[in-house]
Amino acid sequence: MTPLILGKRQVKHLSEMIPNMPPTQVINANGIKRYSYPITAIAHLIGSKLIGFMNLRSNYTCSIEMIDPETDSHKHNDSGTGRDAIYLVNIGAKPFTLLYTDPRVNAEYMHIVEVGTSFILSTTHPYTIINAHNDTPAIYFSVNAYDNFNNTVRKFQHQW
Repeated sequence: MTPLILGKRQVKHLSEMIPNMPPTQVINANGIKRYSYPITAIAHLIGSKLIGFMNLRSNYTCSIEMIDPETDSHKHNDSGTGRDAIYLVNIGAKPFTLLYTDPRVNAEYMHIVEVGTSFILSTTHPYTIINAHNDTPAIYFSVNAYDNFNNTVRKFQHQW
């Protein structure tokens, strides 16, 4: 499984739109600050080309999620929140480490998410973002398609 691969310009565009995001309620849970928006509220910032490339739909929710420098998020899952799986792209200044449980084999893995790379995460299984080794916040753009892990993989899988 290879998640949808974004180019350098697309990743740069996502990171540059953060200051222009409209105000919203900040969800600060488990060490992660989440700024969530319906796709329709920020479509003008994302742009039609990126919306088309990422195949975003009007019922999806996009979020900017941040973990403070030199800290980790708590190990948790998002069961019961409507977030079963997310597509995420690291748009921060440095890589971060993701400790997650793969739902296909129910085993725990560690993955370094480099800047500009993407990952499909099952949020119904335990995960944590490790940013203790960075002096900058870990920032990622996430998309919640309100679907289970397998269908989210199909929606955001790279087509060779």
